[in-house]
Amino acid sequence: KKESKNRPGQRARRLKNAKLYGEDANHIKASKKDKGKRQKRMDKEGATLVPSAPAESFHPSWEAKRKQKELLSLAKEVKGKKT
Repeated sequence: KKESKNRPGQRARRLKNAKLYGEDANHIKASKKDKGKRQKRMDKEGATLVPSAPAESFHPSWEAKRKQKELLSLAKEVKGKKT
């Protein structure tokens, strides 16, 4: 009996196309195109992402929680003297 051949996986198909078409294989063209886009995006984001001072305006609940932690830490420090 003749066994049916299963379709090769994606990796095998890519390798086959790379051998057949070389640099003209669609997946190679697409990866080169994506690398150019990715590099442009990284350059663009890198220029805008400048380390700056911490933002002054936090969400009000964050500010309240931070102040609460500060008050608790101060209260813990000001306990009586150790004997």
